[in-house]
Amino acid sequence: MPHDHKTKVLILSYFFPPCNITSSQRAYSWAKYLGEFGYYPIVITRNWERAVRYPTDLHYNTYQTTIHQKFGTYEVFYLPYKQSLRDKLFIRDKKRSKNIFRKLLTLWELIMQNYFDFSIPFNNFYHFANEYLKKNKDIKLMIVTVNPYVMFKFAAKLKKQHPQIKWIADYRDDWNTRKESHWYNGFPLIKRFAANIERNSELKWTASSSLITSVSEFNTEKISRFLNKPGVTVYNGFIPEDFDSLKQISDYDNFNITFNGTIIEMQEIAIFIAALKRIIDEYQGKTKVKINFIGTGYDIYQEMKIKSLMEGYEKHLNITHRIPRKKVLEVQMRSQVLLLVAYGHVKGITGTKTFDYLATGKPIILCPSDNDILERIVKETGQGIICNNEHEAYIALKQLIDEWLNNKSIKVSLNTKAIEFYTRKKQTETLSKELNKLI
Repeated sequence: MPHDHKTKVLILSYFFPPCNITSSQRAYSWAKYLGEFGYYPIVITRNWERAVRYPTDLHYNTYQTTIHQKFGTYEVFYLPYKQSLRDKLFIRDKKRSKNIFRKLLTLWELIMQNYFDFSIPFNNFYHFANEYLKKNKDIKLMIVTVNPYVMFKFAAKLKKQHPQIKWIADYRDDWNTRKESHWYNGFPLIKRFAANIERNSELKWTASSSLITSVSEFNTEKISRFLNKPGVTVYNGFIPEDFDSLKQISDYDNFNITFNGTIIEMQEIAIFIAALKRIIDEYQGKTKVKINFIGTGYDIYQEMKIKSLMEGYEKHLNITHRIPRKKVLEVQMRSQVLLLVAYGHVKGITGTKTFDYLATGKPIILCPSDNDILERIVKETGQGIICNNEHEAYIALKQLIDEWLNNKSIKVSLNTKAIEFYTRKKQTETLSKELNKLI
């Protein structure tokens, strides 16, 4: 169907390919699939000419001209990014945790952006979208996906300038409702003061939205209750075509376990590593057991923590910084087992890697469990083993390695229908139904 006969929808997303941060995949999947459901997406994002391997890569200036690209079923405007003073300090500061001035400047920016647009380095999002909507009055729908959460401020201003717009506030992560999940525990008083300002801003900015969406039932319900807005869950997911060229790839010769992505402090990775070291000792001479942490080196402190936990077992450890997505998927497809770790006591977090894991058909170990959505997903798809302590993880690993040594493969009883539900296309269909209701 020619896009002239489709309903246009404007999507504001800070992250979008070629950005290699996993957040970019959410808006990308909507751009890719919404055309099949009668919509023509126009995406506004920032320029991503620089691959993000380290945190500093987010803070450089970009090419200072807007780039417009059409991809058949959607189009994208890549806006230039001009670094702020905080960005410059972040790049220069080699000991990021020690720079008190930079931290205070970050906090100052978080407060000021609630009141003054000039304090937002990417405020060109609003100005460009505003001019675009003036010239394209046939656009009646908009999706704004966050974070950065200040994108909702732009949405509220755009709604005021263009009353015909109905917009969806999409949360990849919850914002001020994180306090219910103990994200704010231990924060200094000044940060609590900033959090109260942000709480009021969130309520104010989303007031004009027609609907909120988020990535899990727990998050959707919590945010919907906080904002007093209707909410719908649109999961992240996987794109089956990303794995087509990897289906015939052979597994690693030795037994590989892979964890993809960064680790945050509340994830109890030490439980699994303790079991892993027992297995490494027990199976010496039978097979080399190796664990890969792909992209985890993006956070130098978590990299140091893992290296400390694996001290004496360095030959069995591989940690990388962020690498191209295609390479990430290849490592997962070649691994014998994939690892998930719950986010402490926090509910409602799936992580994009969970769905990429499903696409591989490989066994997943969840250790420890979240007793929530991760456990439900790995159980209903038939792909997971739940372990909550070192002994359970040890037994699970032992059974998997023994089966692999005997058969050179591990049998997994997959529920293909349940897995299909978590494709990006299926989730975009859910989103399209909500758009249908708005028009």
